[in-house]
Amino acid sequence: MNWLISFEGIDGSGKTTLVEGLRQNLANSIVTREPRGTKLGLEVWRLVNDKQTVSNIWTQFLLFLASHNEHVKTVIEPNLAQGKIVLVDRYLDSTFVYQGIYGNLGVKKLNDVLHNTVNSPFPHLTFILDIDPAQAQMRLHKRQEDSGEWNEWDALKLEIHQKIREGYLALKEYFPARKIYIINSQQEPKKILQEVLLIIRQQLGIFR
Repeated sequence: MNWLISFEGIDGSGKTTLVEGLRQNLANSIVTREPRGTKLGLEVWRLVNDKQTVSNIWTQFLLFLASHNEHVKTVIEPNLAQGKIVLVDRYLDSTFVYQGIYGNLGVKKLNDVLHNTVNSPFPHLTFILDIDPAQAQMRLHKRQEDSGEWNEWDALKLEIHQKIREGYLALKEYFPARKIYIINSQQEPKKILQEVLLIIRQQLGIFR
């Protein structure tokens, strides 16, 4: 059963925790992430976080496009071909929101570029973890204290995180034919896992 399921939301919304919980509960599933799911993606992530190297939004988008293509061709499509359920922590929608909406390049324009170049598969299901940006920032600060992990996206001002949140919520309007679920991620992680797992099992016809 080869399904591609993506998980989106602002930083600190709990995507990574949810995806790992799903991996443990869904047989024949694998977890990957964008853009850091390949060696190229790791290099791209390093470059776009260096404003002295990448200062233009189109350059940023094209770098992410290259890493996305590498990720699809070397990780996602091979695993789908083996009949696996691929759980991806961020995917095309992050590009639509961060570069298309927040970066003002336009969702339709970026979708046209993607369609006419790499033509990546859209997810069968997409879950957007929705959270108040103020609460998400509290989680990010705790993560920084615990692990030292921090990047320029984490450091964006609260009003920018709010704009990005609104961009994610607008995706259902941009892509009305897709199966996009908005999940309240201010709940307990266990409750979120149960809610998402139920939806996935219903969609895949797995009743157990």
